[in-house]
Amino acid sequence: MNKSYLHFAVLIIISTFAFFACKKENDLHPYQNNYRIVNFTKKTTRTDSVINDNYGFTYDIFNRVVTISHTTNRINANNFISYLTYKNDTIYDTTRFVNGLVYSVDTFVTDLTGNIVATFMAGVAYRYNYLNDLLTRKTFANNDFLYYTSYNGNMIKQLPSKTGYDTIDYHYYTDLNNRPGDYFHLNDMARYGYSFRRNTNLIKDYLGPNDSVVVEYTIDAYNKISKVRAYNSNRVNTQLEDYDIQYEKYK
Repeated sequence: MNKSYLHFAVLIIISTFAFFACKKENDLHPYQNNYRIVNFTKKTTRTDSVINDNYGFTYDIFNRVVTISHTTNRINANNFISYLTYKNDTIYDTTRFVNGLVYSVDTFVTDLTGNIVATFMAGVAYRYNYLNDLLTRKTFANNDFLYYTSYNGNMIKQLPSKTGYDTIDYHYYTDLNNRPGDYFHLNDMARYGYSFRRNTNLIKDYLGPNDSVVVEYTIDAYNKISKVRAYNSNRVNTQLEDYDIQYEKYK
């Protein structure tokens, strides 16, 4: 099978997948903002393996994530717990193996609104700019950058400062408001305990030359996202990602 045919087949699958995506709010109960994610599982199905990851979160009295636990069945991978401490404008993220040994210490700097404007991880710095809560630019240590254009409160395109980075188009479920459990939210929470992309609506897909994702959501009777399914295709492999999400009510 040549590459052009394979790419065409993947696009057909993605288009079919998007057609059946869940797009309806449940009318029984209005969505309440006092639910937060305490756990989600991620099952990644590839042609040669099935990988299970589990993420758990605890919070402080200010509704900030203070621990992120991660267990996995990945071969030669370790289980971790990240401890986040907050001091003035800085977040310190200390990640330890389950036996207590330190794996990494990262630092995140926030602005007055709580948005992360700089990360220092493994000695590498990244900087972020926003328009209100919308991400507008990510700058790398070498001063290359990606910038993002938005429309109606949604990031719609990623544009690079130079060749070597991908241009990516983003699309949304315009009839589904953003909330915990959005695909981007889950992936950012697993790494930072924070979401960089606070769009008005739930992400439906993003399409680039080397990486494409199509997402569907299952909405429960209280308009919480209970499940997420994402079809992920890149230069290396294609995979199906299934997320199951558990919440707790607070306040």
